[in-house]
Amino acid sequence: MRQVLTFAAALAAAALGMAVPAAAKSFGCNQFMDAYGAAAGEHRVQFSRALTVGRGEGAGYDYFDASGEGDVDVSLVCRGDRFVRLEVRAAGGSARAAGKFERLQQAGLQVALGMDRNRAASTIRSLDAEAGEYLRASNERGDVYVAGKVERHMAGGVDLGMLATDTDRTLIIVAGQ
Repeated sequence: MRQVLTFAAALAAAALGMAVPAAAKSFGCNQFMDAYGAAAGEHRVQFSRALTVGRGEGAGYDYFDASGEGDVDVSLVCRGDRFVRLEVRAAGGSARAAGKFERLQQAGLQVALGMDRNRAASTIRSLDAEAGEYLRASNERGDVYVAGKVERHMAGGVDLGMLATDTDRTLIIVAGQ
């Protein structure tokens, strides 16, 4: 009986490993940049190495910024050739910025988690709504730092976070170590 349970547990673990999108398991930095640029479509995202000054904690990491029209910021962190973190930030509330922000967030989820466009859009709407509720509660309480934050732990060790303030929104995608 014990051998059957051990075999069943091993089979379940193998099935779970196969169910996790390959993108979530490991992604090379250049692969991620290329796939993200393709998923961003008409926004034509291109990454360039960011200037970083410092030492200590940030040593060994490479930082990249995406070029764009300025209403949405995208930054990428890699360690060696491994994707570590993607941040998509938008300030202001123009319809154009909101549309671009949504599309660039979706592109991140499509690449990092292998989601299709509809599922990525649904996940973004859910995160944004929940962070918005926390922001409203923070305003009502009169917090010193008024913000809403929500996080989700996804398959493959990928973590998502949405931060909302009265002036901006940020989606953060962090790959498992």
